[in-house]
Amino acid sequence: MGLTVSGPKDVTISGWDDSYTGTITATNVENLTISGYEGAISIGDGVENVTVTGGVNVSLASADDLVSVDLTTKLYDDPNVAATNANKKAAAYGGNTEANSLVFSSANLTTIKLSGYWLDVTSTDNANVTSIDIDATMRNLTIDNNDNLTSLDVTGAKINNVTFQNNSGIESAVFDHTTELTYVGGSTVDKDVQAKFIDNEGMTSLTFGATNVALLTVTGNDKLNTVDFTGLDAASTGTTATIALNVRDNDLTVATATDIVDGLTDQYAIDGSTSAGANNDALDLGTYATDGGMSTLKPYLLLALADADATGNVHFDTVTTHTINTDAVATGETAGTQNSGNAATFEGTAANGGAVSTGSNNWVGLVWYNNPSDYEETNPTSRSAQIQQRAWVLDLTDLPSNATTVDIKINGDNTLIDPLTGSTGIAVGSTSNQSFIISQLKTTATTTRATNLGATLNVYKGANSTMPKIVFQTSTTSETTGEKYTAATHDALSGGDGTLQALVTTYDLFTLTYGNRSVAVTLSTSADAEGSSNWALNGHLTGTSAANAVANRLAIAWNAKYGLIGNATGGELEAESFWGAALTSTAANQINALAQISENAGSRPYGQTMSMLHTKASADNVSLTTGGSVTQTMLDWVIGVDDATLTTSDNFADSTDLIISLAEVTEDAIAAGTATLDIAGGAVSAVELTTSKTAADALSTTLATNIFDADAGIYGAISSGGAGDVRNDEAAFEGTAVTSGSRRSYFTRIHWLS
Repeated sequence: MGLTVSGPKDVTISGWDDSYTGTITATNVENLTISGYEGAISIGDGVENVTVTGGVNVSLASADDLVSVDLTTKLYDDPNVAATNANKKAAAYGGNTEANSLVFSSANLTTIKLSGYWLDVTSTDNANVTSIDIDATMRNLTIDNNDNLTSLDVTGAKINNVTFQNNSGIESAVFDHTTELTYVGGSTVDKDVQAKFIDNEGMTSLTFGATNVALLTVTGNDKLNTVDFTGLDAASTGTTATIALNVRDNDLTVATATDIVDGLTDQYAIDGSTSAGANNDALDLGTYATDGGMSTLKPYLLLALADADATGNVHFDTVTTHTINTDAVATGETAGTQNSGNAATFEGTAANGGAVSTGSNNWVGLVWYNNPSDYEETNPTSRSAQIQQRAWVLDLTDLPSNATTVDIKINGDNTLIDPLTGSTGIAVGSTSNQSFIISQLKTTATTTRATNLGATLNVYKGANSTMPKIVFQTSTTSETTGEKYTAATHDALSGGDGTLQALVTTYDLFTLTYGNRSVAVTLSTSADAEGSSNWALNGHLTGTSAANAVANRLAIAWNAKYGLIGNATGGELEAESFWGAALTSTAANQINALAQISENAGSRPYGQTMSMLHTKASADNVSLTTGGSVTQTMLDWVIGVDDATLTTSDNFADSTDLIISLAEVTEDAIAAGTATLDIAGGAVSAVELTTSKTAADALSTTLATNIFDADAGIYGAISSGGAGDVRNDEAAFEGTAVTSGSRRSYFTRIHWLS
């Protein structure tokens, strides 16, 4: 149940229990008292004096006539809401998304008293507020520009962040509350408390202690001469948080600053030294006497000193007397009082150390400052030594009989020894089974022997790879579908288990991809690629004509863009592809297997995939070109082997030959002339792969317009292709260091504080 009330001078409501979802709205009431009501309470225009106890949801809606408020809330306790108290605290009146915050804005407001639970409380520009009394738990308290505020009491309160600024009437501000770190939820701890005390012109003393403080600012308080930071001894505990500390431009005075010990020639030569981040300020001994309470900040200052990323500075504002002891005198100085009759001030001239926001080392009132390092040193041109790797193509056509032997010699020592006969070289049979040959050559015995001779032996697939052929079907049934259609999709297209002829139109788009390079074509001319006039009248082809036209158009497009035919100049972008010309066979509906352009690409093209995509014309366009006889185009194909399951697992570049490689373990163990591959006792000369790639030259990075398709260097995988096979032996290069930014600069006289 709810109530709207407006007009009576006095309204008192009590005993209205268990109304968790109701609302009391009050306007134009001089004295409003509500106790025990657990629904929403909305205080509006014309309400002057308010007392609420036992509420859970109190809001100020245009309450600009308030004179005094005394508000106490409790945690939401609706028995129908299953939530723990900790969860309820996020919105003090339940698990709702509303935040129980207050913003006071009333020219007549004189007193504020709060207890219970709140989120954010703000009193800004309330010129007549004289008293604020807070015993509540809250997240943020902001008191700004309340010039007649003279009484502030937060004893017993639990507050997270505090902003107290521009309150010129108060003389003594005591913030002795408990730091509230878990207001936002039971297990969530606020690790970055902030406190700001700025431009309170009449404030002469400040008391503040808290924990987990990340930011503390005490500046512009022109009469502030006494501080007490007892209990401020724990910095932010956030993993990435750092301290921001500024205490300056107040009226904090130290009666006497005394230099006791400085054994160096120049009194301040060691202060703030930043060579490689070093700082020897602790050697500059001294004392501050009668310091206005600055010594209570020492525990927190030590935390700031230990935080290399801290920012800010802390100053006394006036040094009445600066003395140097006799045994601390350095060249050009005289012992005794340095500023007799002339107090040094932070706002003074640069000559006496003032007027410098971060502080001059020669300003004796500077207690601490820290400029974090943004120094970076990089060496983009340096590189480690590059070990050599050599590789040879084992052409399987060079293995004519079972008597063919393969051997590798390192420094004249045989690496491949027959495990059965003990003879040098391993007999390899004439076979196309690459995995079997690998198992013969790469055994535990041969790899161990190679390691002992100073190299790592590897035998693997990848030489002379070819992309599989693609055959475009002239017609299909549900039992003879290719890779595009399943039996079910074929039958859905045919309306049953029938035969479908290939049918394409000038509106269809066909995309063929080898590796990460593609061409796309439409059949948009009046004749197919062979020049035959076999287009239907309205721009469509069927059966063999359709399959032939698609194959020929794609082959022509590939060759024009990427293909390399014989020794002729290749397509305009030939340097972006490993693959040569696309050629159609006698059966023109087939594009033959593509060979890699150069054997010297090694294994880099191996494993690249190919794919075909048919983007169909719309039903309207198909109907247009076929005179309304059909509304669907149809073309199927098979890449590679037409196996029983018609999988696409063979749609990749497979190798026809093997690669044998040696990677250097011992320096120069496999240098040219030292390591050799011997086939059939030297009867066959194996092709050694080469590279022009170095650790630093232009061939070190595969470019968008040149993949170095005739280079077997180790470049990294390209569109799932191999990483490469050969690496040149290169020494380490020291490079040139590049620096930016500045090292940390900091200064401390914290040890002068008592």
